[in-house]
Amino acid sequence: MTDPSNDPRWKRLRLIVADLVALKFFPSDEDGRLAVIMLIARMTDMNEERAEWLVKRTLELFDEYPGPRTLRAILCKRFKPADGIEAKHYSKEYPNGLPDEKSVPAPPPLLRQPEEPLESESALIVADFSNVKSLPPVEVKPPTRAEAKQEREFRQVLKDTATNPKYREPEPPPNFEPPKRQSEIISANEKPLDNPVACPEGTYQPITKDNFDELLRLERESKAQQRDADPS
Repeated sequence: MTDPSNDPRWKRLRLIVADLVALKFFPSDEDGRLAVIMLIARMTDMNEERAEWLVKRTLELFDEYPGPRTLRAILCKRFKPADGIEAKHYSKEYPNGLPDEKSVPAPPPLLRQPEEPLESESALIVADFSNVKSLPPVEVKPPTRAEAKQEREFRQVLKDTATNPKYREPEPPPNFEPPKRQSEIISANEKPLDNPVACPEGTYQPITKDNFDELLRLERESKAQQRDADPS
């Protein structure tokens, strides 16, 4: 076969083969497309009718570019190739060979039937809940002392487990006593704390500014002792 670029049918053949770009994985580079055009030109001897049939039938049978061997097999289903090279088709799409020209195999059946339209489902839901009255309010009860204690212990265990030992709070010394709360600090009148027996009426001393200063001093001393006991 002579150089096809000098044949006036070459441009028309290029336009016919250009429809194959609709197939996935069809060569996108110029050299690859030229090779496909040259193949079809050799098989059809540039016959426009045969080339058009080959491109049309290929688009009917495949979604992806099947390759040069399959193009030849498709042509051999109806025409004798001009270059004399016969080919048979074997592929996963058509394990029993290419189908007849006037038929395209149906897609495989679904594994399960399609579900009913959404309209019927929504109507069914409305029917199921049409007679449902408003739900009673949920009563939230506060936790008991035992439950609150258990929750605190659980949080402490969780904190100790999740915290790196390097960053955990140091253990208190054996004889360490926690500092007294503000309500436990000795007030201006010490007799009620030293002697739980109630004093007779009129024996209590009034609370003055000095008494408050004494309370602040005791609290500062308590915090200083705590810092000395825990140098970290």
